[in-house]
Amino acid sequence: MSISGVINDSIQDNLSFLEEYSNSILNQIAELHVNDGATNLVSVSYGEIPNQDEVIDQLSTVQTKFNEIFELVSTLKKNNSSNITSSKRNIDLNDKSVKLNKVVDILEPFKNGSIYSKVKSTANAASNVDPLALKEIELVGKLENLIVLYALLSLYQITLTQYLNYTVPLNDDIFYWDIVSSSTWRTALYSLQTLPERSSQLIQSVFNDLKKAANPNVSTLDIQVPQFIVQNHPSYTNSYKLFVHYRNILTHSLYNNILANNIKGFYKSLSSNKNFNMFDIKKNPPRFKNYLSVILGAPFVSITQEVQSKKAKLIDLQSDNAKKLGSLITNVPNLKKIHNDTNKINESLQSLNFVLSDNGESTSDLLPNLYNISNSSLPKIKKQVQSIRSGNSKPSFLTRYWPSILLTGLYGPSAVITVITNKDEIVNFIQNNLIETVQGFWKNWILKPVSNILSTIRHDDNSEISIMSQKSLDSDLESLKRMVIEYTLENSPDYKNLKSTDLEILKQELDRLVSSGDLTPLMKDYENDIKNPLKNLIKGKLTRALLIQLQKTKVDGAVAINGIDKLLKSQELVFGIVAASPSLVIVVYLLKAINSYIQKGYISRGTGERKLIVSKNLNNIQRLLNKIDEGSTGNKDELNYTNGMLLLEIISLRNNGLFIIPKNRRFEWLRDVNDLNDKNLKPNAKLNTVQRIYNTFGHFIN
Repeated sequence: MSISGVINDSIQDNLSFLEEYSNSILNQIAELHVNDGATNLVSVSYGEIPNQDEVIDQLSTVQTKFNEIFELVSTLKKNNSSNITSSKRNIDLNDKSVKLNKVVDILEPFKNGSIYSKVKSTANAASNVDPLALKEIELVGKLENLIVLYALLSLYQITLTQYLNYTVPLNDDIFYWDIVSSSTWRTALYSLQTLPERSSQLIQSVFNDLKKAANPNVSTLDIQVPQFIVQNHPSYTNSYKLFVHYRNILTHSLYNNILANNIKGFYKSLSSNKNFNMFDIKKNPPRFKNYLSVILGAPFVSITQEVQSKKAKLIDLQSDNAKKLGSLITNVPNLKKIHNDTNKINESLQSLNFVLSDNGESTSDLLPNLYNISNSSLPKIKKQVQSIRSGNSKPSFLTRYWPSILLTGLYGPSAVITVITNKDEIVNFIQNNLIETVQGFWKNWILKPVSNILSTIRHDDNSEISIMSQKSLDSDLESLKRMVIEYTLENSPDYKNLKSTDLEILKQELDRLVSSGDLTPLMKDYENDIKNPLKNLIKGKLTRALLIQLQKTKVDGAVAINGIDKLLKSQELVFGIVAASPSLVIVVYLLKAINSYIQKGYISRGTGERKLIVSKNLNNIQRLLNKIDEGSTGNKDELNYTNGMLLLEIISLRNNGLFIIPKNRRFEWLRDVNDLNDKNLKPNAKLNTVQRIYNTFGHFIN
């Protein structure tokens, strides 16, 4: 997790200074040996110093340890000028190159005190000491001071890294417990997931209780034996006492491990149930279903309390670590100012020791205190945090997914065998139900509806929607005209003996009347025919008139249907678009999925929770920045908590955002998130940055 800002800048400034300071001292040592003609650091004459070989070994140890810590810490100094997502420099706080065990090995020779102080005391007590030797001892003393500075800086870096590694995952754990407690079915699922673990713990606890009470002194057991056993089976007395003894232990153990928690849950469930009134239960007794809901809900309430308890412990741990992170951020030492001031160095060391041990106590000797921090305090903090997390973090992968794994183990092999033995049927099934379905969907629900829409736009007659054929109405109407004209001319005395010219005019008039739906000439004859129905029925005139009217009814129906046809044709484009819209929606969704894969490298990989976390991160960052901007952080502890939580939220925002931001926009994302931790920006500017992130990446987050 690369985080620019006050931490990186401060550590980088210190590294730059230490590099320059180290080079100046090494140059002085080199000049000393060049003038003396020596090739090694510890090679000048030491005169009459007692135990001269031991002194040389001690000074060589200082030189060796300096070289080791110089190489170790220098790996933190990285030139990231090519990384445009960061500011001018960047340090990876999760860098594993500076390992705690290496620092412990380097500081181990100094666990009993300063080597330089011992050598200097020995040199001062001796006579006839070569001035070059004294100068060399002083230079080695400066190397030892550099070891102190490098060790202090490395321990700050390691402590920051460890607290970040301890605290950042807590967000995921807390979010998991939020999800579990958000709904009843999720809590029930958690109960199922942890059922084997609970059963194992129950068996282990009962076994331990029985083991503690093993091999009791039977004669001292205060258990009354029934009289009939004493009289009839005296040899069974001790066996009976042992049976009752272990039965009582087993009952007590089961009560403590099963019923005790459920009774607490029962009382809480009882108090939260509105149908129960503890003070009026006799007058208004609850119904059976209310009793049942309370009894069955007691274990559920106990599990809910357990979830809330674990969540609360993790939140407390997160708050405590955030305060310590804030303190570390605020008190990163400026080695350029304090490198010659032992008291200032000791104050920085006390600040670090206070964060780790909460007592602020420190010895006067720097090197042993640094060794104690690296060898004792940091591992102790690691164990404490791990002990809290181990009992309250989200369950392991195996615990959460054992039901799925179990079902896979039970039914997976048989399913594989079934697939292998029925591969031909499966191939046919895929061919018939998948491939042909896709082909049919493409041809019948995409190509054909689109083709119909295009044909409608071109006014293609073959594409028109219709209920009846195009010539049906015309043929029926012409037939009706001929029937009416022939019947009228044959049966109406008014139209007999007409000239051919008048006859043609009459036919045209009748044609016009029938076309408009007027059958008056026919109806006049029909009215006369029904006066003598039997006579005209036998002659056939009445039957013919009725059949003509039946044809008229058929024509009227065809006219009505033709009107509906015209209405459908006027809306044909609308119907075509409606018919094609479902398939078009599916195609658009597929195109969006393909576009998402091209841009992000994935279609969807459970980004819903990531989006929710990012949204919460931005909300918390804005709230914390508002507190800092308004100066409402209060005392020092609250300020440390605010700074620490701000750093944690920024890290979580950066890491989770990378899962939902497209690859081609991640440069902007990293740049904007790094701006939130830029020490040169004021809180108001950072608030504007949060708003810029909302404006730029809101459609990816929501």
